[in-house]
Amino acid sequence: MYADGTADPEPISDLIDATIGYGSMFHRTFHYYGDGFSPGTAIMPVDRRTRATEYRVPGGGAVAICPGADDIAVAKLCAGREKDGDWLRVAFESGIARTKAVVALLQTSLPETAPDVSELERRLAGLVGASLD
Repeated sequence: MYADGTADPEPISDLIDATIGYGSMFHRTFHYYGDGFSPGTAIMPVDRRTRATEYRVPGGGAVAICPGADDIAVAKLCAGREKDGDWLRVAFESGIARTKAVVALLQTSLPETAPDVSELERRLAGLVGASLD
């Protein structure tokens, strides 16, 4: 979850993590969670908005912009945390994220802060248990 259009999204991202994030009371109660992110915490393909889906609240009070699962998979590969690996395994096994699409996204323009593509491909191969060639 990202608070787009705010001057400083970092504190809002931290608030989201604290209230409904991984390991929160919300997560323990409902068995799912929301990750707060900001440009400083999520590394995603530069053109991710072209694949995102927008949901508008009637009356225009809020807009939810949902990145594609393959873009989220790239962000989680970049982060490389244990919880990201868990998410990725389930996403690939269930077909929510697609290995070939993620490999293609790794070849697009990633921000300079992204790990090297060869490292991301190594992480991906370790998760899906196969060569990416």
